[in-house]
Amino acid sequence: MVQTAMSRQIAAIEEELGVVLLKRNNRTVLLTPAGEVFYSKALKVILMELIIKTIIRIISRGVNIFEAFSIPPEIPCRTMAQLQNHTTTTAPNI
Repeated sequence: MVQTAMSRQIAAIEEELGVVLLKRNNRTVLLTPAGEVFYSKALKVILMELIIKTIIRIISRGVNIFEAFSIPPEIPCRTMAQLQNHTTTTAPNI
């Protein structure tokens, strides 16, 4: 993506959210605290999209998803949510 197009998209996001995501000067571009949160969460959304696409591809091939990932089907959703929360806490940059 051309820098000006990227700058316009970032500016549009900043305007929509009503926050500044990047601190710019002549030499550097740094994330603001809001920018750090946005970036971190955006990475998680992108990762989740990739995971979902992978799972859908596996299921479409007739593979039992629980067997494919060695997850016993009796594990309650709450346990999976706790696992996700633990992962997010212990490895926040993933």
